Amino acid sequence: MSAYAALRAEVESQGLYARAYSFYTLYLLLVLCGTGLSLYIITLSDSALIQAANAIFFTFVITQAGMLGHDFSHGQVLRSERLNRLCSMFLWGLFGGLSESAWFKQHDTHHTYVNQIGKDPDIDIPFLFSREQRVVNFPISLSKMIRYQHLIFFISLPLWYVTKLITSWQKALSDFRGRQAAELLLSLVHFAILFFFLVVYLPWYIGLLFLSVHALAVGLYLSFIFAPNHKGEEIIRADTEVTWREQISSTRNIRPSVVSFILLGGLNFQIEHHLFTSMPRINYWKAHPLIERFCSANGLPYHETTWAESQKEIYIALRQVARSFVRLA
Repeated sequence: MSAYAALRAEVESQGLYARAYSFYTLYLLLVLCGTGLSLYIITLSDSALIQAANAIFFTFVITQAGMLGHDFSHGQVLRSERLNRLCSMFLWGLFGGLSESAWFKQHDTHHTYVNQIGKDPDIDIPFLFSREQRVVNFPISLSKMIRYQHLIFFISLPLWYVTKLITSWQKALSDFRGRQAAELLLSLVHFAILFFFLVVYLPWYIGLLFLSVHALAVGLYLSFIFAPNHKGEEIIRADTEVTWREQISSTRNIRPSVVSFILLGGLNFQIEHHLFTSMPRINYWKAHPLIERFCSANGLPYHETTWAESQKEIYIALRQVARSFVRLA
């Protein structure tokens, strides 16, 4: 039996794949209550300060809905894969206005080829975290931008949600079928409800303020959830086979706490998530010490740090590549 097979057997023997229906039922109820509360607050006041704060609260709620959809997509919640994907479609479309099928296709590829050059779509972006990426990922037209990428990366984070909306629907419409039609309808319902409340209950400039703060805050929040997971970690060469070992070596955990678990949607346990994608999120707490001991016993890296330190590591990785471009100029 391989080391990973033995670890998986231990995880299964401790019941860590058991469904967590109570956790996810409570989670869904809180998301629904939070959404209703935020929409209700829109009707109560046209204060710029109150609605800006409400936009941030709304951001938190719908991002949590997206993280719940993430768990459904990975099969963490229900036994039926079809029902999991159906629930995820409703969560992503109705709460976030996004196409779940377009997102999941990219995300599933990311899990298969994590941080691998030319295969992981999550590193197919105009930012280089390793000099090795230049072989495949480097467009000459972006050479000047790359020199300042360690600054541009963080400045651009608030635009992530708007960019994702555009690319999500471009991908969905390029392969438009029945599921994509349902997702588009859910997306239209999401924006119709939001605009109804903003137009009917707020002056146009307060509504625009709410929408702007919300869109930028979602981009920033999602970036702060996903960027620490792999950005600045080991980049896998295109000719290397990605195994369970690379799932660990190219991944970073954020030190666990109740706060980090809630704010990051359980993805602070990113190593656990990449090794056991269909394990209910709440069980990562119990899997964490098992995997940490496993890595120590097998001489494997188990990188865990604070969220702030992860941002520093991302900045340093981007800056090192940027400086290499300056030297070559």
